[in-house]
Amino acid sequence: MKILSTILENIFLENNKKNIVVIYPGRFQPFHNGHFKVFNEIKKKFSGISVFVAPSNPLKIADKSKNQLSYNEKIKLVKTYLSNVLVVPSGTSTYNIGAHLKSLGVSEEEMERYIVVFAVGNKDEKRLKNNKNFIKFKNIDDLKVPSLVVKNDKKIWSAYVYTLSQDESTIKLTDVGFSFDDIEKIGISNNEISGTNVRKIFLFDKENRTKFSNKLINTKSINIYSKYI
Repeated sequence: MKILSTILENIFLENNKKNIVVIYPGRFQPFHNGHFKVFNEIKKKFSGISVFVAPSNPLKIADKSKNQLSYNEKIKLVKTYLSNVLVVPSGTSTYNIGAHLKSLGVSEEEMERYIVVFAVGNKDEKRLKNNKNFIKFKNIDDLKVPSLVVKNDKKIWSAYVYTLSQDESTIKLTDVGFSFDDIEKIGISNNEISGTNVRKIFLFDKENRTKFSNKLINTKSINIYSKYI
């Protein structure tokens, strides 16, 4: 009986993979080769399930030095790497489940049958930890359509949160062709690809910055980056 139950559960999961959506959210200022590697790691983890990148679209930008790219530029840039990009209205919360599903053409009635998983790093996982609308992801077999809550005539969906491992989320500069001499020359204090380090590389002297930038970005996105490199 237990074996039959397991088989039926597996059949149910396979038939409903099309109703599971994995979202990789972020500021992506800018989206780079490291992010693309993380995206592919997520795809491996959730084989057979649709995975999407969701660049944030804040109403106001607090620190323009850390947010040089406009939302449209971010979308164009991600599309030089992949087609699975979610486009949401300005001011949409990063974890607005309804808005993300709506951008996929899912109606409000259909949303009740969808399972959403956010793939995030440790920092974002800590922010969501105490939010009861987010369920810690354990494994694919345990995924179930979360309960829907109606509050003040508004529907509130729940979602799962998958925390990327250190190996999945940390990409080293040396992994994409930097030498330790390069890192020292630029004045970077660690060997990680991060938004801060990428922006620092873009600001590096004109003689070398194009050489270094080519190690971090898709060559198809040169025009989008042109005002920074």
